[in-house]
Amino acid sequence: MPADVIVVGAGAAGLAAARALSGAGLHTIILEARDRIGGRVFTVHDPLTPVPIELGAEFIHGRPRELWNITRSAALPVADVAGDRWCFDQSLRRCDDLFEKVEKVLDGLENSQEKSFDEYIRECDCDESDKAWAIAYVEGLNACKKENVSVRWLCESQMAADAIDGDRLFRPLSGYDRVITSLRSGLGYERAPIYLNTPVDAVQWRPGSVKVSAGPRSFSANRAVITVPLGVLQHGAIRFDPEPENLKRALAAMEMGQVVRITFRFHEAFWHDCKDLEQLGFLHTLDEWVPTWWTSLPIHAPVITGWSAGPAAERMMQFDKRGQIERAVQTLARLLERNPKQLEEQIEACYVHDWNHDPYARGAYSYIRPGGVDEQRLLAKPVEHTLYFAGEAAETGHSGTVHGAIMSGTRAAHELLSHFKR
Repeated sequence: MPADVIVVGAGAAGLAAARALSGAGLHTIILEARDRIGGRVFTVHDPLTPVPIELGAEFIHGRPRELWNITRSAALPVADVAGDRWCFDQSLRRCDDLFEKVEKVLDGLENSQEKSFDEYIRECDCDESDKAWAIAYVEGLNACKKENVSVRWLCESQMAADAIDGDRLFRPLSGYDRVITSLRSGLGYERAPIYLNTPVDAVQWRPGSVKVSAGPRSFSANRAVITVPLGVLQHGAIRFDPEPENLKRALAAMEMGQVVRITFRFHEAFWHDCKDLEQLGFLHTLDEWVPTWWTSLPIHAPVITGWSAGPAAERMMQFDKRGQIERAVQTLARLLERNPKQLEEQIEACYVHDWNHDPYARGAYSYIRPGGVDEQRLLAKPVEHTLYFAGEAAETGHSGTVHGAIMSGTRAAHELLSHFKR
């Protein structure tokens, strides 16, 4: 007998959808390609490291109720990301006014015609230094290239963030994986079994009937919720028969952003020896390799993370892991006026995950091409009340975030349930 629903993917979106569906009494099967749940939430608990190491999502952006309801109900400790902001252009300096400079450039987004951010910047009558920092901010935050990202989408994303105090960052102190564990604990286990190590390769469907193939295994249901990342869909890893027209149009309107992040654990927090850096929170540069760094504050630990996104990530991806680490060390040494060789000798551990070549991610998170905002919304439309797509890429205004993924999974489940009851 077929299940009521198959959910493909056990990341935040898939678990949120399955939680709502199984909670409503539907027999729900969850298929996950990896040997773990969580998707692009990937936390390492190293007993030698005083803080959890996040290889994927790390921050809670603002106060989205979808995430805060989970952290509160599960009594998960959450802290406001603390510390001072520093910038390096020709020298190291405090830059608490950085976002004020960036906002001067971005203020015109709301009244701009649709175009690429590169076109917007070239037409902007702004200070050239402010322009450079604005480009670094947009490409770093959205893991995008300025030539390929929609001004309209950037504006809508900022408006959505403003509505939830999104410029504030919070960190789940016990690790982001605890949020995932809490989502899973809300499942009705008998009504929502999870099959790990089960990568889906084909979805055959007709209205009211779905057959999902995962290698030699197959699963049947009346409906399916597809929550795999945009990069997996664009790569064609899952064959749809027939392929929904809306899916093709939506995938053509979006891009998968690239990120290389490297977290170092040092023998000691050597930056505390530098002038006024005891409370270093973030360090911003216009470096071509690793433009953004942050520490583990409010917890003091000898841990620092380098973030390379968009064009910087694509440059880093030319190198193997060793080459990427070398460039990260060279960048950090230059910024903090240290000898690269001596700095490298202080490294006790290095944590990296290659999301770009991960077959179940194919990148970091999504953004929208110029002219593609309306096409992206097609991804969230149910297909013949049989196929439902969810995930951060399907959530208008909140793509690229964990709470956006949860929102989309919950939205897909409610739409399915609404038609199911009828």
